Amino acid sequence: DPVGGDSSLYKENTVFLESGSLILGLPAVDDKSSASGGAPENGSEERQLTFAADAPLGELTPNTVAAWSRILHAMPDAKLILANHDFHTETNAARLVELFGDFGVAHRVDVIKEPDPVAFFRFGDICLLPLHTLRPDIVVDALAAGLPVICPAGTGRHTRQAGSVLCHLGLGGDMVASTDDGYVELALGWARDERRRREFGGGVGERLQSAPFFDPAVRASELEKAFESLWRQTCEMAAS
Repeated sequence: DPVGGDSSLYKENTVFLESGSLILGLPAVDDKSSASGGAPENGSEERQLTFAADAPLGELTPNTVAAWSRILHAMPDAKLILANHDFHTETNAARLVELFGDFGVAHRVDVIKEPDPVAFFRFGDICLLPLHTLRPDIVVDALAAGLPVICPAGTGRHTRQAGSVLCHLGLGGDMVASTDDGYVELALGWARDERRRREFGGGVGERLQSAPFFDPAVRASELEKAFESLWRQTCEMAAS
């Protein structure tokens, strides 16, 4: 959990795993991954700052679009790219234009037809997660592409899965926000610091490869310890 184990939220007796309850693997990444955290540069031409989001229409809630629009308005030269989720159909395209048009940024949003999620995120500089998503795997895809991930974390466990991944990778303080305002501030902080993004992109690959979170042996050991703890509790209850 992004803020640590809080057993008061549960009625059952809880056992918290050191690396959390989510099991995710690293995607296969080739040497085309940008070390700077973003799409490959085109010669010496300065590239437009690009936010990237992988979100189906159901996750593009008014609150999410409002937060993204605040970010775009604060960065007038930036754009937002969306991974394609049937957005080129007439009905869905019209809905996208309506959603982003309500905030005056529809002309700054592009849809990218790239089926591989890591390859898609390489077209961006910063990953924006929807305010409500149940897909923590997106975090790993974006990190594997070298991008910082701006992540919301609500109060319910189902709203904290993506944030849990980042926190167990030691990235929670820089990327996880508990409020909409905090979310926007985190995004703008990364957007205004190109050097920080490049340094992060250059080192995140090694960080992922060495993270206990992705080590099967470590995760199995944590589960074994949890079972041993439960067994001890059961024996103590039986003896009392």
